[in-house]
Amino acid sequence: MSLTIIPPRPPPPRRRLPRILAGVAVLVVLLLAGAILALPRLELGGFAAARLQARLGRDVSVSSLRIEPGRWMALRLEGLSVANLPGGSRPEMLRLATATAALDLFSVFSGPLRLRDVAVDGLDLLLEHGPDDRANWHFAGGGSRAAPHPEESRRDFPTLLGLRLAQAGIAINTLGGKQLVIALAEAALVAADEATPARLTAGGTYQGVPLALDAALGSYADLRDTRRPFPGKLGFRSGETRLDFDGRFTDPLAVDGATGRLVLAAPDPSALLAMMGKPSPWSMPLRLEGELARHDRLWDLAEARGSLGGSTLTEGRIRLREGLPRQPDQLALELGFDRLDLNALLAERDAPPANADVPLIVDPAPGTLLELTVSARQLVYAGLRAAEAKLRLSQSAGRIAVPELAIGWQGGSLRAEGVIKGRPATDGQAAGGTISGRVDATGLEVQVLGRTLGLGALPLQGRVDGHAAVRGQGATLNAAWGSAHASAVVAMRAGSIERAVIEAASTDLRGLLRRAPGMTPLRCLVAVIDLRGAEGQVAPLRIRTDQGTVYGQGRFDLARRQMDVMVASESGTTGSFALDVPIRLSGGFADPDIAPAQFSAGGRALIAAADEIAPLLAELQPFARRSACLNRPRNRSTDRP
Repeated sequence: MSLTIIPPRPPPPRRRLPRILAGVAVLVVLLLAGAILALPRLELGGFAAARLQARLGRDVSVSSLRIEPGRWMALRLEGLSVANLPGGSRPEMLRLATATAALDLFSVFSGPLRLRDVAVDGLDLLLEHGPDDRANWHFAGGGSRAAPHPEESRRDFPTLLGLRLAQAGIAINTLGGKQLVIALAEAALVAADEATPARLTAGGTYQGVPLALDAALGSYADLRDTRRPFPGKLGFRSGETRLDFDGRFTDPLAVDGATGRLVLAAPDPSALLAMMGKPSPWSMPLRLEGELARHDRLWDLAEARGSLGGSTLTEGRIRLREGLPRQPDQLALELGFDRLDLNALLAERDAPPANADVPLIVDPAPGTLLELTVSARQLVYAGLRAAEAKLRLSQSAGRIAVPELAIGWQGGSLRAEGVIKGRPATDGQAAGGTISGRVDATGLEVQVLGRTLGLGALPLQGRVDGHAAVRGQGATLNAAWGSAHASAVVAMRAGSIERAVIEAASTDLRGLLRRAPGMTPLRCLVAVIDLRGAEGQVAPLRIRTDQGTVYGQGRFDLARRQMDVMVASESGTTGSFALDVPIRLSGGFADPDIAPAQFSAGGRALIAAADEIAPLLAELQPFARRSACLNRPRNRSTDRP
């Protein structure tokens, strides 16, 4: 008989599985509990720095990162540093002293992230381009990718239920070599929940000028509703200067796709000019409002209205296209004024309007290319009072072109064109510019023209036409005009002249017994003028009337109001009482000395050269030749000096 022992059969696997799962569950719970208990004691700074470094492709250091678990997980970060690009102006792009926040744990899995009680202290951020023009905020690590679409950015932006930023500095080094500095003493973003409108406030300085922001924004629900633009009312303040914008944004995070109403009020524009890096003693109050739109690199302010000092802007448009890296911006201004007072606008603070002037400094490498069109129903500049004025101007590298300058004056018109070229500073001269231009005058009242040029009352009545070419240089427009070289032809085809002038010029014996009353009609008048600064000469000068033809030449000084002119008559055109002896007028404009001129070779040559215009600039000669006064018979037997 044999005994067989049969071992017990093992339980089926399905009976063992619940026990294994239970053991695993207990282990997981124990591990989680241990992690939760240990997490506040763990230092995660090195781990976070390694992850960020791999993602950004830059050296990253974190002094400390600690987490306290909970439904709202508490985070505390200290000593964050992110390296700059090689060759940057400093080793670090970003430095951060401390940052704390509470993170909704569930939002990590469902997104977008929700945080509250976010506090950032001691932020120092530098934005610039490296030697290869690469922006230092573009990262080359494995985590870098193309910029997200605006709709994606709006949907994924974290919910910040309370943000406080203190002692933050942002420096921007432009490709043009300038540095823009924003220093925030404190900033706060407050939102009770995702459905409540948010409010953003900030205070600090921009380029050293105090600046405050108060913005009423839409809610986070508005932000994520990409079917509609995001609403925002932004208010900037710097002293009495205010800039308000009430509008909407299709890409609010990039401040792009903006449309709305802009209002700028600057009772004293010194703060505004200082922010632009152009400090100036200019003190005229400024107000500007219009419809602002921004898309991509184009800013467009349409339907602009406002005022500059006492000048009222009735219609205008301002367009700015931001340039690509290392390319200038393009600014186009179209401004229409009811009355434009340049004396008040250009005068320095507390200076009298008579000192108004325009600097002729032309930037050889401007950061902004300018296209300017200005029109005014009334214009005031220095002693000039004009109507229906228009100016077109463009600025490029080292050059300002004026293709059109037109004004209406005393029933006539002035049209000019010219170019201003920059002149660098030298040991003996300040920086300035050289001017070359052409001026055409039509129908100007001769009496008004005489008073404007400081000639006083002239013995002429009527309207005068003229063409002139001007060249000058100086640090300012007034300085260049004071030393300019101008060639001009002045002509009259009608009008009248005092009879006494014709009798005096022809040495009429009747002039010894009485002064001839009244005026005599002019057939024509022509004068060729060469002016260098305040000193000039007239040659030839011809006046033709029914009582005779007068010709002459001479010199004058507008600054000293002195002249020295020789005048003679054409004997075949004068009356029987005329001696036709040349006379000389010398001394002050108001009361010159009149005496017979000496017979000389020069006096006789005066007749022969009376029609000579060869020395005149070529562009002025056709206008001069159109005058009937220069088309006279030659070699008349009655001609004598």
